[in-house]
Amino acid sequence: MKILSCALILSLSSLLLFSCGGEKPAQPSAGNTPGQPTLDAALLEISPNFNIERIGAQVGVWTSDFPAAEKLAAEKKLPILLYFTGSDWCKYCKFLQRDVLNQKEWQDWAADKLLLVYLDFPRNPTLISEDLQKQNSALQAKYQIEAFPTLMLLEHDGQRLGNVQLRENNTPQTFKRSLKQILRRREAGVKQMIARLPDGKREQVQALYDQINARKTKAEELSKKFHEQMQAMEKEMQDLSTETEKNILEAVIAQQTPENQQKYREARALLDDTEKQLQDWLKTEPQQNEQNILIYQNFQKILQEQSDIIADIIDPD
Repeated sequence: MKILSCALILSLSSLLLFSCGGEKPAQPSAGNTPGQPTLDAALLEISPNFNIERIGAQVGVWTSDFPAAEKLAAEKKLPILLYFTGSDWCKYCKFLQRDVLNQKEWQDWAADKLLLVYLDFPRNPTLISEDLQKQNSALQAKYQIEAFPTLMLLEHDGQRLGNVQLRENNTPQTFKRSLKQILRRREAGVKQMIARLPDGKREQVQALYDQINARKTKAEELSKKFHEQMQAMEKEMQDLSTETEKNILEAVIAQQTPENQQKYREARALLDDTEKQLQDWLKTEPQQNEQNILIYQNFQKILQEQSDIIADIIDPD
């Protein structure tokens, strides 16, 4: 749950654009897009004919619990198939569901070969829990997913193997063929193929493969360093933005009447105190029940009231 705060003078913003096939629905990140589904009745009736586990993971069984699938994949040395879908708006996801994922031929083939992770991004936020919204959005950002559906294969250690190439008319057979092409990139499979090569050619190909691994290690090191630098830079920009806003605000308040200055100090003190109380309360991980919803709404009410007072002082009509 996010706290509403008063954006006083400065703000930073960014725009994310997603697409489903050639369509560009408004912000289809997990639970963020309001409004009713736009699929016709026939497509809306298409749904998974299998269970999607919420907690835990099993080989060949769909789950939305990515950490559990990740752990089991490492234990079993099996790849992970991530399925990014929009269950209540993406028509191409519905076609894939009907033509491939609901088919017994595909289900039997995957039963002992893959960890299957179902990552839904519905427009209706009530279809998945808040923790799933956060998990799915984080994975979407991590893997830079922009189109739906997207199916991505990961190695058992989390390394990205590649995206499944879909066709206009997908079948279990074409889908399996695309998966097999990617699965051949797995380290164990590559090593087996290299080992079967004749003398001379085996050493040549092994040297090429060693170069790939060396570059991959270097890329991972650079990526980690870049990520750390970006985090530090983002924090620095946020701190500078906060300091700039504070200085501008102090100058604006200094020009107010003594009465408004007192009103501002009182509202600011209550706002800061309430925000701290809310953060402390959220750290206790309160259960989602009627009583706690009322408590949260009361926090929000106080925060909004004080934010409005401050906004009216700074920028009166």
